[in-house]
Amino acid sequence: MDRAHAATSVETPEYPWLKSYPPFADWAEPVPVLPAYAGFLNAVKNYPDNLCLEFLGNWWTYAEVGHMAARAARGFQKLGLKKGTRVALMLPNSHYYVVSYMGVLLAGGTVVNVNPLYAERELEHLVHDSGAEILVTMDLKSMFPKARKMLGAGHLKHLVICGMSDALPWGTSVLFSIFKRSTVAKIETGA
Repeated sequence: MDRAHAATSVETPEYPWLKSYPPFADWAEPVPVLPAYAGFLNAVKNYPDNLCLEFLGNWWTYAEVGHMAARAARGFQKLGLKKGTRVALMLPNSHYYVVSYMGVLLAGGTVVNVNPLYAERELEHLVHDSGAEILVTMDLKSMFPKARKMLGAGHLKHLVICGMSDALPWGTSVLFSIFKRSTVAKIETGA
């Protein structure tokens, strides 16, 4: 199919989806090959004041998320992350996930996604099989104890812990610390 025909909304048996495209859409337009984080950095540069993320009532702009991702990248590098180092992210859908994901990529690492609901044996298999050296998780009892065991068993070099109450707006954070403190794991200094 030639490029002129590809840009039309004429359906053919070979390309039935074309009927859904508006006339100006060229599905055959070449897509530039860029790193996964390039679109994010473009949004940070061009739309810094636009809202990027919301988590439980807390909002962050692209500039703020870009700043946090750059800080995360520097932190990962201080932990020894080099190009290709695998970092497991055992996080729920939250700003911590986006910041950590972008931070790992900006630092040159490889992200290993981990379901926060995995049982300990599933987590152990994934960490061992992937070769992850760093694991990022939250201080919640549903996640932290499993992650701590991976570190204690020598499966990881580093464990990065994100605080649930730190992710919440001030008032919600206070209420969370009063009414939901039983969901937060006890973390010893140096753990």
